[in-house]
Amino acid sequence: RDLARFGFGLTQDRFWLWLSAQAAPFLVGRYFGQAQLGQFYLGSQLAVLPAQYISSVVSAVYFPMVSRALTDKVRVGGQFLAMMVGAFLVMTAFGLVLAINAQFVINMIYGDGWSGAAVVFQVLCVGAGIRACTQICDALNIARGDVYALAGRRAISAVIMVVATYAV
Repeated sequence: RDLARFGFGLTQDRFWLWLSAQAAPFLVGRYFGQAQLGQFYLGSQLAVLPAQYISSVVSAVYFPMVSRALTDKVRVGGQFLAMMVGAFLVMTAFGLVLAINAQFVINMIYGDGWSGAAVVFQVLCVGAGIRACTQICDALNIARGDVYALAGRRAISAVIMVVATYAV
């Protein structure tokens, strides 16, 4: 029974993770066509990479710390706040620098023909701090074994991604 409950929560988590990753490209491709989908894809891939890699490293370090300290809630809470604030400030500053220099970055990496990807890159770079914080929240939920909290957070992200993409 416990295994089935955990498995169902993990299945929900994976579904919302898949939906949040696929919804925006699907909507862009459906409503704006292949050319804009290509611009969107390249801009989003490039914007997500720095935050994803840095967040993965932070999560990989944070997960064992939390796993060992779960019995001491005050310690875990302090570590969690410190990691969240630090990651948010560093990644937001890094994202803003990239957003300001978006056209240069896109031209340097992809060339002059991909300038349409710069807008997507800028918008997503501004959210680098938020993406880093969600990765840290995910690491905490995984350490706690709370797949339902993880699935709930990813469900909210998927809905926000779909609504924001559709609205924009």
